[in-house]
Amino acid sequence: MSLINNKYATHTDAPLAERIDNAWGKYCSEGKTKKEKKEALEFLIYAFDISSHKRKNINQILLERMTERNAKKVHNPEYIPGKTPKYLTLSPAQMIQNESELPEHYFTGHNLLKVNSHSKEQDKNLKPPMLTAKDRASHRVLMYKGKFYHQAKILDTGSYLSHNKTSFAAFTFNLNGELSIFTHKSTPGEQVHSSMNAGQPVVCAGELQIKHGKLVALTDHSGHYQPSLYSLYQVLKHFHSRGIDIQNVNVLLHSKPENIDSKPIRVSAVAHNGNPISITRHQVNGMNLLKSIDGELSSAVNNFHVDLKKYQKSTATHAYHLKDFFMGKNLTKARKKLTKDVMKKIGKISTQSSIEKQIESIEEILDIFEAGNKNISSLNKKDETSGRLIKIIQDMKVKLEDAKNHRENTVSSLRPMGPS
Repeated sequence: MSLINNKYATHTDAPLAERIDNAWGKYCSEGKTKKEKKEALEFLIYAFDISSHKRKNINQILLERMTERNAKKVHNPEYIPGKTPKYLTLSPAQMIQNESELPEHYFTGHNLLKVNSHSKEQDKNLKPPMLTAKDRASHRVLMYKGKFYHQAKILDTGSYLSHNKTSFAAFTFNLNGELSIFTHKSTPGEQVHSSMNAGQPVVCAGELQIKHGKLVALTDHSGHYQPSLYSLYQVLKHFHSRGIDIQNVNVLLHSKPENIDSKPIRVSAVAHNGNPISITRHQVNGMNLLKSIDGELSSAVNNFHVDLKKYQKSTATHAYHLKDFFMGKNLTKARKKLTKDVMKKIGKISTQSSIEKQIESIEEILDIFEAGNKNISSLNKKDETSGRLIKIIQDMKVKLEDAKNHRENTVSSLRPMGPS
């Protein structure tokens, strides 16, 4: 599929949401030619990043997404299904609210960032441009087939400059899931981080380096928003969920982080007089960052699955099942069915939802599991507090609590580290 000649993909004078609406209208119109419908369809596949294995149901997928968009764009004209980070749990209307209208805990917990007071005063004096959705359209970056695209072409930031760092672009990632990039020159009247979203809150801001569509590096350099390492974790997690490879991504920080492995490296930059220089940053591997926060929970869930499979397939379970058969009982069969149902429930928990929501869901399932096992024991006149299955449940609860504590301690250590 070629996008370079697609008028919807290359016409960046209009916001993406508006172009999606136009393309959908053309695709559904009976009065358009096959060529016109094909062009509209190709753009919609690109804009929604619909993978090839789902395209056999393309009409149903598009209908569902456009039905959702049409229901929500009344409250948020730029809302596009699938773009917003699902862990935010904000309504479309909240995504475009001013910081004073949003719950403060989103900012104290570093789920969202707002422009700091000092930078707000600077903006009043320096008057950087403040962009509308239409102004911002030409800066928008899309994720498609695991790569970054800008204006229908695979993105490479080699020609960009940000805070004197060559091949880095400044970026903002807003509540609608809109990723915008620009050259940051730090001179009066030029675009700054607050420009992209007209001073509104964002999920993250900083700099990124992309080569041939692949993410190479991410930094915490935004004086306006001062992202924490947790902010960078959130945007990396979103990128990863959208199919972006973060295995070898370098997260570059101004300060050495606590509780996470890092090493000092030199980054190429340009001095104000034009001479090449290098600056020191602290490097953290992107995948290691995700694992340091979410790894304990993933490990606990995986171990739980392993324990349940072992229970189902063990010699002891098989022996008890035979014993029940000859004694006309249903105890082991009922417990095996219960474990199978629990494994299905845990498997259905969305990894795109917030970690807090995932933990809450697992806790609810464990409570149902424990109650179900007790009920089976009671019906069969067995001790409700003993047995192999109750031990697996209790062990999982302990591991889950350990994972929660580990995550809370790690997140609390990811304090704001950006430049002031």
